[in-house]
Amino acid sequence: MSSVIKTQGRSIWVMEAFPLYPDQALTVEWNKFLVEGVGSKHQRHTLLTSCKGFFSAMFGPAAPRGIAYSPSTIQLYLVKLKRIVRWMTGHAIWRLSDLQPQDLLAICKEIAPRDGHRVNDSTLKSYLALFDSMWELRSLYTHPLRFNPREIETEIRARVPTRGSLSWGALPDQVAFPLIYDALRWIREFGPFISQAALEIAQRFEKMVGKSKGQRSRLSKLFYQQLEAKPEFGRLRDSLTFSGPTYKVMSIALSITEGACLFLLLILVGFRASEALALDVDCLIEEAADDQKGFAYLVGVAAKSNGLTRKWVAGDPIPEVVALLVSLGAYARNRGPTTSKALLLTRPQGAPTFLPSRKSIRWSATTLASRLNAFCVAGHREGAIQAEWFHPHMLRKTFAQLAVRRDRRNLEAVSAHLGHVYRSFTDQVYVGIDHELAALLDAEDRQELARQLEHLLTCDQVFGRAAPNLEKLRSEVRQFKGRADLTSLINELIRKGVMLAPCDWGYCVYSKLHSACDGDERGPNELGRSPEVCSTCTNFSVTHVHLPWWNDRATREEQFLNQPDLPQQTRALAERRLANTRAVLGKVIRIKAAAPESEEQRG
Repeated sequence: MSSVIKTQGRSIWVMEAFPLYPDQALTVEWNKFLVEGVGSKHQRHTLLTSCKGFFSAMFGPAAPRGIAYSPSTIQLYLVKLKRIVRWMTGHAIWRLSDLQPQDLLAICKEIAPRDGHRVNDSTLKSYLALFDSMWELRSLYTHPLRFNPREIETEIRARVPTRGSLSWGALPDQVAFPLIYDALRWIREFGPFISQAALEIAQRFEKMVGKSKGQRSRLSKLFYQQLEAKPEFGRLRDSLTFSGPTYKVMSIALSITEGACLFLLLILVGFRASEALALDVDCLIEEAADDQKGFAYLVGVAAKSNGLTRKWVAGDPIPEVVALLVSLGAYARNRGPTTSKALLLTRPQGAPTFLPSRKSIRWSATTLASRLNAFCVAGHREGAIQAEWFHPHMLRKTFAQLAVRRDRRNLEAVSAHLGHVYRSFTDQVYVGIDHELAALLDAEDRQELARQLEHLLTCDQVFGRAAPNLEKLRSEVRQFKGRADLTSLINELIRKGVMLAPCDWGYCVYSKLHSACDGDERGPNELGRSPEVCSTCTNFSVTHVHLPWWNDRATREEQFLNQPDLPQQTRALAERRLANTRAVLGKVIRIKAAAPESEEQRG
């Protein structure tokens, strides 16, 4: 991948073009790194000169590392470097050499998301890697960093709380299959109508050039009345949850259509999002093999092969999908000022068509995510199954799993198709375990969680430090008039990610913040859990079903203390354990005595 700096102006640097991003050149606008009006001219110049030198040493043609970076990777580095520079100027630090270890710690603390969540562990790691690069390349730029960041990395990790990185998995079968069916149904039922309507709307805009505002209003009203009278529009409106103006209905429908096409491209071909964005309008080709019927292929740029051109097999219905995308953008290419050869062209936000006077450009990653969400998540389609959460890379993993579902011998071919160097990577990261078995286990785990939550919310009494926090939910349950309300509450708790870790001696309504066993985001620390630890924890609760366990424990401990010649230290420890056991047991006995027979039977 080329990472050579093409031009170096005083305030703007331009990188060499990369085939994966054919219509855009990465530019670095150094003046935007600094807040206007802050610092003297000399201070600003000194800091920017230092940053330019580091950037050139990192990504320039003479970079000693010999590593080639893609524009997207360079962009991520620039975002982090800009944030560091903004922090420095906000604290009146105008040289990288003036940064102290405590400043690095403060920067890492401030990169946490604004929503109050902990910083992602991979994000923290990337900032530390950037500072490592500043140290490693310190001889190649002015006023370099003066301390080794690795010497304080342990302290930073100890004082900056992080969360694990999210790993986007494949879509569940009960979501993936209905969405594939819906996408095919949508583009076949509404695709031709939406494409023709968008063309007619664009032609109407052409005819309005030079007319007065009143004339434009009358022509527009007449046009949309004629459009509304078509039966296809009636079916389209009935398929949407939106009931606003006609032009807005068409705008949403066009976004859904584009999203449905992209959904099928990603899930049926296995593209990376960047590879789909790089497709040109002439990407679909057909090649004959041994005098047989030709095979369709998509030609584009591979994301991780130094920008090399490659082909992907395009079986049905991919040619149909590409043809629809070509027809949607045909007007922009033929009549407007658009010069881009991109298959995916932008249109003005909220517009129901490509406007004749507006230049259309290739989609960005943000546009792609927006269109996919319009189809998969936004809830615009009446009665359609939607994904609760979504990321484009989930479709690539879904493709891999579907491709080897019936026959794992396809793994080698799938790995090559996805562009992976090692088959083991495809197997472990994309395909993974037996998904049918995993789905059955997940379903059983969910049912067991629902049963345990129902008991905890409906039993007569709960003892433990978690009881006060549970009382609000339990009071809501007492107001319910039927089982449907209880089931709805339990489903809502599960949807929000409630973690319930039952054990022999009680329930852990888990929260990492209050965990006495030093658990993590995944749940309690099994090595740190014990009756003594749990009984002092804010997450802990006990109901009458745990009486046998605590009763047996008290009996065992009493028998142990009856042994003659116990060491004094051992006896003192055992007596403390027995006192704690009796305290819990007394509460459980009172709960048991208060529980009605029906409740005992349910337990």
